[in-house]
Amino acid sequence: MVVDHLYGVSSKIIHVTKGSDLHHHVPSLIEHLNKYGSPLMMGGDKDCSAKAVVGVHASGSDAYLLIVVRPYYTFFISC
Repeated sequence: MVVDHLYGVSSKIIHVTKGSDLHHHVPSLIEHLNKYGSPLMMGGDKDCSAKAVVGVHASGSDAYLLIVVRPYYTFFISC
């Protein structure tokens, strides 16, 4: 990968073709967050807007909630 080659920052791409398959990858998301503490970037085939996963909440034996932020979301407040 270019980032790895140019800057020495290793990266990994996990391709998930549909949201219902994401639960198979939750253990590696949790491992990344525990080991590095940095957000995971997420974007997709049909949903091209960028998102960052900043946490995972286990809400049962096989149920997880992802804490997601949209880093490029902008809004205007008129006074």
